[in-house]
Amino acid sequence: GGLGGMRFLKSGLKKAQQSIERSVTTMAIKADGGKNPDQLCVSLHYLGGMNMVNNGANPHTVNINMYNALGISNNGVVGGGIMQEVGDVCLSRTEWVELPTDVDSSDLLFSIPLCVPDLSFLEAAAAGPNGAVVQSGSSRGNNGDCGVKLTVRLYIRSGATLLKAVANREYCIGESALLYTNLTQLMSGSGQKQSTNNGNKDINENEALRSGNINVPFTTGMLAETSNSSLNSFGSSSSIHSSGGGDAPAALHITATPRVKFNPPCTYGWSLTDPASTPPTGHKNWLKMFQLPLDQAYAFNLVHHHQLLNSNQQYPNQQLSDATVLLANERAVESALVLPLATACSLVFSSAGSLSQQLASSAATKMHSKRALYLPSPTEETRSKLEVDGVVMTAMQDGCADVELGVVALVLLGEGTQMDFGLLSGCGVGFESAVPSVKTTLSFQPPHTIFEEPLVSGSCPLLDEASGTQYINSLNGPSSAGVIPKEAIATRFLPRILTGLDDLLPGLAGSRQNDRYLGSIRLEVKVGYANSAVDNISTGISRGTAVEGLVELEHYMDAGVIGSGCGQVPVLAPAIDANTGRRIGTFVLLLRVATANNGKHTPSSPQHGSRTAAENDTINGASSSATSGLVAVVGLPTLTEDLGLAPYLDCDPPPPNSQLAASPPTAAGIRRRQVATMGSFVSDRFLEYQANVVRKRDASVLKNRYDEYHRSLLEASDVEAEADLPLFQRRSPRPFRPSNSRGDAMLAGIGFNVHVQSLALNILQENGNQIRQAAVTQSVTHGAPADHARGFGEKSNNGGNASAGVIDSSKDGAPRGGLRRLESTRLVFAKDLDDSVTGLISAVGEYFKSRANRNRAGVKPSRHIPPNLPSITHYRTKSVKCTQRLHSLTWDIAVRRANCFSQALGIAVTSYLASLSDGGPAWRGYAAIWARHGYLLTYEGLLSAVGKELGMIEDASVAISMLRMASVVLMPDDLNSNNNGRKQRIPVPYSPYLRWVHLTHLATPSQNGSNSKTQYRLEIGLDPSFFQSRVPDPLKNGTPVRFFPILFQMGVDIRQWGVNAGRSVALIQMKDNNPSKRGNVTIGDAAGPSMETGTGENNPMTTSGHGGSFLDDEDDDGDGEDSIPDNEIHMSLNVEGYRKLNAYAHSVNPTNGTTAAAASPPVFDSLEYPAQMQVPQQQPIHPSLVSLSEAIRTSAGKMEHAVMDQAATVCQRFGGGSTVFCKSGKDRTAMQVTFKQSQFVQRFIDRKEVRMVLEDTPVSSNDVFAKSTLMRKHGNRIPICEKNAGEPKFAFNPLQRKFMPEMLRPDASLCTWSKPET
Repeated sequence: GGLGGMRFLKSGLKKAQQSIERSVTTMAIKADGGKNPDQLCVSLHYLGGMNMVNNGANPHTVNINMYNALGISNNGVVGGGIMQEVGDVCLSRTEWVELPTDVDSSDLLFSIPLCVPDLSFLEAAAAGPNGAVVQSGSSRGNNGDCGVKLTVRLYIRSGATLLKAVANREYCIGESALLYTNLTQLMSGSGQKQSTNNGNKDINENEALRSGNINVPFTTGMLAETSNSSLNSFGSSSSIHSSGGGDAPAALHITATPRVKFNPPCTYGWSLTDPASTPPTGHKNWLKMFQLPLDQAYAFNLVHHHQLLNSNQQYPNQQLSDATVLLANERAVESALVLPLATACSLVFSSAGSLSQQLASSAATKMHSKRALYLPSPTEETRSKLEVDGVVMTAMQDGCADVELGVVALVLLGEGTQMDFGLLSGCGVGFESAVPSVKTTLSFQPPHTIFEEPLVSGSCPLLDEASGTQYINSLNGPSSAGVIPKEAIATRFLPRILTGLDDLLPGLAGSRQNDRYLGSIRLEVKVGYANSAVDNISTGISRGTAVEGLVELEHYMDAGVIGSGCGQVPVLAPAIDANTGRRIGTFVLLLRVATANNGKHTPSSPQHGSRTAAENDTINGASSSATSGLVAVVGLPTLTEDLGLAPYLDCDPPPPNSQLAASPPTAAGIRRRQVATMGSFVSDRFLEYQANVVRKRDASVLKNRYDEYHRSLLEASDVEAEADLPLFQRRSPRPFRPSNSRGDAMLAGIGFNVHVQSLALNILQENGNQIRQAAVTQSVTHGAPADHARGFGEKSNNGGNASAGVIDSSKDGAPRGGLRRLESTRLVFAKDLDDSVTGLISAVGEYFKSRANRNRAGVKPSRHIPPNLPSITHYRTKSVKCTQRLHSLTWDIAVRRANCFSQALGIAVTSYLASLSDGGPAWRGYAAIWARHGYLLTYEGLLSAVGKELGMIEDASVAISMLRMASVVLMPDDLNSNNNGRKQRIPVPYSPYLRWVHLTHLATPSQNGSNSKTQYRLEIGLDPSFFQSRVPDPLKNGTPVRFFPILFQMGVDIRQWGVNAGRSVALIQMKDNNPSKRGNVTIGDAAGPSMETGTGENNPMTTSGHGGSFLDDEDDDGDGEDSIPDNEIHMSLNVEGYRKLNAYAHSVNPTNGTTAAAASPPVFDSLEYPAQMQVPQQQPIHPSLVSLSEAIRTSAGKMEHAVMDQAATVCQRFGGGSTVFCKSGKDRTAMQVTFKQSQFVQRFIDRKEVRMVLEDTPVSSNDVFAKSTLMRKHGNRIPICEKNAGEPKFAFNPLQRKFMPEMLRPDASLCTWSKPET
């Protein structure tokens, strides 16, 4: 009884729930009042009960095979258990379509077709002894009723608004049965063939898809008629009814056509960059390298369109009936070129980076070869004598001289000098305190720079002539008292021995007989105004002046005592009054100058004596040129070479002493000669760090990147190791790079989420089974080509060497932003450097001018500047600092350019080859225009001008402009040629017609050695037969096609709304981020909509399905502290894009009566004008760009989507390619590309005149929006989101969706915060 009662209660509860549901449904429908029509949907099912076999074998044979195909774990389930698992399997379903209110409507077209999987394996499993399938319950057993049965159902649900908030109940109102074999028979004449011989098959241009039609009446349900409900023909030929009958029963009119996942080559929708649909012989990793294409078909009515289509000369013998359907096939395919091009770029940039590192290391060595080495003073000595001797010996072997100098005394000359030097009569070991002394400074005058280097300072004894003479005489040997003279000031250092092959000061080269230059030591005694011991001595020296002495070290290099083991030798240097030029005394010195060869033969270039010839060539730049270094290869001017600043890190140095020549007598030449005398403008520590840490690290990354990419192309070993990981977690080099791999430096050369998105339009008519190709549109979708791995200046925990003056993007305090901002900052740095150098030159000139005014007879002119002059020290220190930060930023920009360009090039070439494919612009006569004027390529960006996305805009804008430096050359693969350069060719595996790519850097140095005209030549090898038959003639014979890239940018989310409203998005953070502030938050003003957010966990404004910030998308990594917006960048970029597009329009479609073949090629920017040519004034607005210019003019401060719409339309009109990108290439990109596709379809449908240009066809915005929603909901973009983030949803929350432009706003059910539709 208890069990029965429990069953009764359960049964009663179920009845009660059903009653409540009916009541709620009834009330909702009554409340709606019929405002919203009901909706219909068709679904395709496999029913296990209908596929039981009775052939003497296991009746569950077919179901077991279906059970296994579904991947259900067996766990010992048999018989009825399997029947339960596969009892009702929904294979596919259409979209929900509103039921027409017009009762006279004869039919209703579903736009989303049913997808029938390949069930041939079930047919084989169910075959009887004679090959026929005998179904259980079939009394006749004829072949017409045999085979795998499928069921088609028609569902209805209420369109009442109130029911959309709860689970809608679906009601099956009709059901029909189909035989799988009947469907395949309808497509038996499709003629679709796939290439199985690596693409080397004869190309058949007449291959076409075929279709078949069948009317299937409803056999069960409320739509079934009595006469038909008893039929058990399962869609056999006996159940096919004519569609023209007036009283035909309710039925489904089914058109069967092959599903196009792999487009046959050379058909509409196929791209030359598509990977092969079948693997080449011997290759098993192609499916691990590529993902299967994403495809979706759509069907649209073509009402009264036959007159226009009948004029198409492609099928002159066929006519179209009124009953015509437009079959649109959407595909998203990964590009087979992305990884090979990234590999080719990595090869070029790794070689250039390694060379730059070597050149920097050589510059450091070369600068080291000129710099003197200084030993610690005795008070600072911390090393043992043995260690010091080792340092000295190594330096001498490297081309230094060992100089020891001791100052004994200054002996004054003059009449009437009365001084009591009794205490010095014995010339004792030390001077007593009563002996007067004067402060003396020693400095070294190098032969290659005007700036003296301080040595040591101290107190020098002051002697009169009589005592001094006696003292001097004692220097020849021990005095009669047996004492040895003592040094009052001593120094030891190791100056470099230079030759005439080095850069020397003007007038110095050739002044030494042995062509060896060591420099001089200057001694200076300053007599001040304050009272001192010197002031009490009558010396004849004017107060406030200086006494100088000079010792030229070269004179003592060849003395017989050098290196002989003797100690220092006495040297008497005249002491000269710097004001009068009069000799007032003598400096008494002890000097030793030793070289490594003990005074014997010294090499002509001692600093090279210990190196190999190869090392010397590297140091001297004999075997390497900076024009092949990374900075030059990426087209970046150094900005330091025009100033003549040494060392030359990224440009070729001039020949030694060439800048000191008298000609040319130009201001720039004079300035360079002046700067050339000032030595190095960077410190040794900076140059060592830059060469051996920064550049070595980046060069290693580039080299490892090339190795990994190339290995992945050839072996795919890492790809195979990650085969079991979800796509968004894979990090090995692949053509598809998920958007959440932004921080991976190894993948920085591969574009994000690159797909060729195509929509091919085919005409399907009822009076013929051949599907006619009509039109195709293609766009490349991708993430922003930006260097996310290097960041955009956000603070980092990475360590740095601030003392070395290093500035790069990974250190705090470095310039922030992307390439556009960094390059602007670099120009500011260069201007600061120029001003500092100008100030330094002026200060030096003033010093020499004042010294010249003080020169008297007997005063030897000096080439050097004393140390510690305040004005000169200030400008010199500032110049060194500015030079170092300019070099650091230049290198950081060069690496960043390399990474971003590598991404942009793969995207651009993919677009170019897609345009070469069938139905593309190349086949509409644009190939000749590309050959002369360049391939027009528009990038449609959807990034916001704030935070990291601002940095992405800045990176992308420069990378896209760099594409102007690239030319693409198509050529047949020369398999049998003996080409020595084939080692540099990068293979393109798994492509039916692409064989290899080869990227080379073409340097065109300017007169001063810069590389301002950098060019890239990209050669693409094609299958010879394809090249001869399918490549347009204007693109053959080695014709290079340059890119003409243009960027249009428009932010379309809440961040951009905040920028336009002049507010920081941080001001509208939700209350969850600030627990102390509870309550409603109001957002909005006149610039945007107002929204209020309440409290509670169920409020979609405060929570999201993935638990992130309401401003962050699914894979957002935050903006950090760099959230300062740029209110002008969108307008600036769009104006730049308009100017370039206007120039292109005037060239390809001249308004002055000339033809495109005769018009001059368009000028991309002012840098393309010759130096002697004046930049012309702006061209008038081209008639085709009037709407675009007006949209840009009115777009300031608002999200004007018309800019993107008009730009894309103009690009299509001129036969250009199109790419769409946002941060990740999945969410905002999906909104834009589906809008463009639906607009393209609607224009094709609405075009009524043959002569009307498709782009000029007016369309209804409502129709475009409806088709956009359909494609967003059922098309390829949701699966692309799943590939990148692991979730089949668009990463928008309610607030983001609210602020998006209406034409880009997705359906709420497709976003991350919504619940999936059942």
